[in-house]
Amino acid sequence: MRENVPLKRVQTSLQVTAFKYILVLSSVLILVIGLVTLVNNFFSTMRSYKRETANTMEYAVSLIGAQYLEKAYEWTRQVYVGLPEELAADPFTEEYQGKFLGLIDDEFWNAYDTLELCREKNKLSSIALIFPDVPNERAVYVVDGYKLEEAYIPGQYLSKETDDIDTPEQMEKVASSVLLLHVGHGEVNGWIATNYIKVYDSKGNWLGYCTCDVDINDFFDSMIRSVVLYILVFVIVVVVMAARASRFMKRTIINPINTLAMAAVNYTARDKTQDIELESYFDGLNIDTKDEIETLYHSLTDMEADINTTMKRIREMTAEKEREAAELDLAARIQTNVLPTEFPLFPERSEFDLYATMDPAKEVGGDFYDAFLIDESHLGMVIADVSGKGVPAALFMMVSRTILKNRACMGGTPAEIIQDVNRSLCQGNTEMMFVTVWLGILDLNTGEVIECNAGHEDPVIKRKGGDYEIIQREHGFVLGAMAKMQYECDSFTLGEGDILFVYTDGLPEATNGEGNRLEIPRMLEALNKHKDDDIVTLLGDVRAEVDAFVKDAEQFDDLTMMAVEYKGADRKKEAIS
Repeated sequence: MRENVPLKRVQTSLQVTAFKYILVLSSVLILVIGLVTLVNNFFSTMRSYKRETANTMEYAVSLIGAQYLEKAYEWTRQVYVGLPEELAADPFTEEYQGKFLGLIDDEFWNAYDTLELCREKNKLSSIALIFPDVPNERAVYVVDGYKLEEAYIPGQYLSKETDDIDTPEQMEKVASSVLLLHVGHGEVNGWIATNYIKVYDSKGNWLGYCTCDVDINDFFDSMIRSVVLYILVFVIVVVVMAARASRFMKRTIINPINTLAMAAVNYTARDKTQDIELESYFDGLNIDTKDEIETLYHSLTDMEADINTTMKRIREMTAEKEREAAELDLAARIQTNVLPTEFPLFPERSEFDLYATMDPAKEVGGDFYDAFLIDESHLGMVIADVSGKGVPAALFMMVSRTILKNRACMGGTPAEIIQDVNRSLCQGNTEMMFVTVWLGILDLNTGEVIECNAGHEDPVIKRKGGDYEIIQREHGFVLGAMAKMQYECDSFTLGEGDILFVYTDGLPEATNGEGNRLEIPRMLEALNKHKDDDIVTLLGDVRAEVDAFVKDAEQFDDLTMMAVEYKGADRKKEAIS
């Protein structure tokens, strides 16, 4: 029979074991906290540099002005691209520099003064306007705000091959990130952080980058000093914690721990199906050790109460989630019922066939379509895409559809209708939502379609016996953004047997698991693969082609399609006779 181990020996053994574990764990914990603090400090400082340098560059670009930027970038790029290869190989020859001297005028010096002032005032190492030569991995200067005697003139460049500069891919990555800077170390300047912002002309076309360098040597020196100080503090704290742990383990701990352990076993074995916990497992144990074990005891008592409260909340939240899911399902059904879903829409009319589908990315969506008779000889057709997804987009969709249909039924050209609807949607649109709309009015007697496109996708037409082809026309601006926008109409004519196909961007922008989009060419390929289908079968087959392309990838956007086949005015007369 095994001899019982004296309690004192057990306590001594536990004391030594606990001392080792506490020493190791406290060391690891303090190291982790220190590393997290240093990393957080580093990224916080980098965010600050990113924000401040971006603001400085944006301010400098705004002072220079989009008009001069467009001219300067265009002239510099034209001269640079037109240089012979043998001359462009060395940007520091007099002959090379002479090609660009004509770009240095009063406006150039104003831009240079602006950059130089921003550099000096904000204590930047450098600031410049550049554009990348992607094939040759070069950064070509347009205006350099460095010290005049050392600044690069327009057209001079730095090359990745000889100057170890950032690649065009790195420039784009930094310019597109809200956090990222390019940090590098050189023998002359030490640690430097480089930032980029994109520069655009007055029409929003990308011209190049504004870049600046910040000296961060002081920051790295401060980081090193912090690390050294932290190591010293770390050693002191670990020694103190080990000494206190040694004294702590001299107290009796076995019985309180066993008591808590048995209570924990009973607690985990309890009936968890009860809605309200009626029995307390930790409260009332009366552990009074005046140390961390007593704190643990009280914590377990509080934890038990918190878990009971949390379980009650979880049950309530589950019920609330079920209620919200039911409401979303109801909203989806309401939205579906609002759109025309029973086809054919106008069974008594023989001049045309029309069919449409809408598959939202969420329970409710922002796409919508509609078709309605304005009078006996004119059919209104609408397809639209509201910005965003979910409930907000669905609400804006309902408002947009109602206003659009009511206004269209009042008469007028598509451009007049769109213009009035835009003014209505802009009123009170504090959330700045917008909608793209294609509105067409089909003359059932002649087949002429008068259309107005407010930022929507181009329609597709299949002539009888032919292939589906895109109709590219000028687009107007989206609705709901600017109240005073003007819109224009254009037209095309459908012949007997021709099919008009309109859609939202959820079709060409359907994305598979690899991040590839379906895009217009594949969309046309899918349409022409099934070009002999009737319009009902066509939309189903196109959706099947989309599903085969995206496979298991989650649907990113609402997908809406509408097809109209014009059968000719004489069909109506034949039906009447």
